[in-house]
Amino acid sequence: MAVERVAYYGQEVQVTINGTSHYLPVKTAACDFDVPSDVVMAYGSDTPKAVVQNQPTTCKSNVQCFLSKAVPVTMLQNLVTNGTSGSLTTIAVRPCGFTMSGILTDIGMDVSVGALSTLSLGFQGMGYPYLSSVTGNAISGQDNMPSSVSLVTTEEIEGTPSRRDV
Repeated sequence: MAVERVAYYGQEVQVTINGTSHYLPVKTAACDFDVPSDVVMAYGSDTPKAVVQNQPTTCKSNVQCFLSKAVPVTMLQNLVTNGTSGSLTTIAVRPCGFTMSGILTDIGMDVSVGALSTLSLGFQGMGYPYLSSVTGNAISGQDNMPSSVSLVTTEEIEGTPSRRDV
């Protein structure tokens, strides 16, 4: 008897690869940026004179998504191809998230028995990400997906032993 797992979520991530967008339900998402800088001091003075940026601004993000049955295998193949070729992928977490372009540096999948199936994606890019702000007290939902999805289970993975074999 097949097990049907359903996840409820409030954010989505739009992953755009070579102009094609895919939407995934978000479990967790994080984004940060680094502005490397040095303090300029003058001989004989105790106070700093200026702060200068000495390297480009970089950003990185990690998104953990629920692995729904609607995720096409070609999306995962295109993500890996883009990452290994150094091509940029644009990701946008909505609502109240961030938008950035970067190179895929980490990909992982967890479809362990009894757990909700997840896909983890890590990106690194140059420049500042766009961080969206929360406006007012209104709660808005994602626009392109339903508020719940059916997840991949271990019974649907090719090569997974059946319960009789375990």
